Order: sequence, then C-alpha cells, then structure tokens
Amino acid sequence: MSMYRKIGIIATVVFVIAFIAGCNTTKPINVGEVMQQPKGTKFYLAHNIWTNGRHKISSINYQYGSVLPFSTEVKILDITPTSIQLQVAPSGPKYTIKYYEKYAMEPISGYLKKLITTQNGDELLKGTNPEFRNSILSGKVLPGMSRQEVILTYGPPSPHRTPSQVNLTWVYWVRRWPVSITSRVIFKGDKVLQVMR
Repeated sequence: MSMYRKIGIIATVVFVIAFIAGCNTTKPINVGEVMQQPKGTKFYLAHNIWTNGRHKISSINYQYGSVLPFSTEVKILDITPTSIQLQVAPSGPKYTIKYYEKYAMEPISGYLKKLITTQNGDELLKGTNPEFRNSILSGKVLPGMSRQEVILTYGPPSPHRTPSQVNLTWVYWVRRWPVSITSRVIFKGDKVLQVMR
C-alpha cells in the first residue's frame, strides 16, 4: 500500500471520528432560557418529590422514601437531556434526577417547567382547601382533593400511563422493585373519589 493511500485512509478515519463526535455534542440547556426568567430568579419545587433515601431520583417520582415538599427553594446546578442536578437552597443536599423521556414523552425542558416554578408556597397553595394542606405536604392524596391538590401532592401523572390530565383515572408508581406497584387516583369530576393500590 502506498504512503499516499495510507495518509488518505488515516485522514478519512480522523474526519469520520471528528464528524461523529461533532454530531454527538449537545448544546447546554440554559435554565433561565427554558423558564424565561432572568439570572438570580428564585425557583421552588412545583410539587412534592420522593428522595427514596438516596441522592439519585427517578423522574417517574416513585412514591416511597422521604418527601421533599413542594415550595422547597432549589438551585439547578446542571441540566442535560437525561438528568437534572439540583440543590436545596442555599446550601442543602444535592440530588440528581434521572430523566426518562420515553415515559414523559417530551424533552427535559418540558419536564423542568413542571418540576420548578417561581411561585412560593403561599402562591402554590392559593385556592387549595386548608384542611388538605398537611396531607399535601406529607404526600398523601385524600378523597375530596382537587386535581391541583393531587398535582401538588404526587406531581403530574406520567403521560405514558395517563395520556391526558382530563382522564378520570391518573396512574402513579409507588415502586418498581422488587414488584411493580401502582397507585390509581380516581376522580369524579374535579374531585378525588378514591385512591386505589
């Protein structure tokens, strides 16, 4: 094989590797742009999330472990197409949320808009029944709760099992291992009729 041919093959291989590497790079996700808020804006959890006793959390929001309540002020430290790293403000624990786009059926930017908000606790609780507030904070859905109160308590249902929030049944996961357990919130109109496990 001639030297020119070897150089041509090497150059082609280098070009292909550089091209593939360039295609795999992802543009960093800017939280301020996604949320359309200026730098320095305070963000709060828009609903409860379960920490499962670990610092790694699934975007499915399995309902076991400790509840990190809605209205907790958080800082977004890093965000990629498959994960969000957040910290309880100002310098509390850090958590990494593993994002599953195939279940959420939207890019992570859409999930982020549902996870955090600029509204504080008083604003999030506006219009909720004061009798349910302790249950919401502790992560317990009760009959009589509104859809808004269920979202504060459990978060939005995963679209791959609950395609529309106008459905009369919302499906949530309690755990997936060792046996998959789901929870079904059944509505009559806008109010919870019962919760089934």
